[in-house]
Amino acid sequence: MAYQDSKRKYFSTKIFIRPDQWDNKHRLINRKHPQMEEFNSQIEEMIKKLGKMANSHKIISLLFILDSILRNYHE
Repeated sequence: MAYQDSKRKYFSTKIFIRPDQWDNKHRLINRKHPQMEEFNSQIEEMIKKLGKMANSHKIISLLFILDSILRNYHE
């Protein structure tokens, strides 16, 4: 799940488990699933990539705003 314009957006991890195999408190696949470690690692990597993309987007947005301010200031 991610947010866009203050609205929740869902996307598939392409990992399918039963509800009893999910630890909602820790937001991880629990030991009831035979591929728990592999899938949790995949989910963790996806979260890291999304975080990096979000940070890059914030930096690009800030640079764009700063550039716009500086251009308007010098006019």
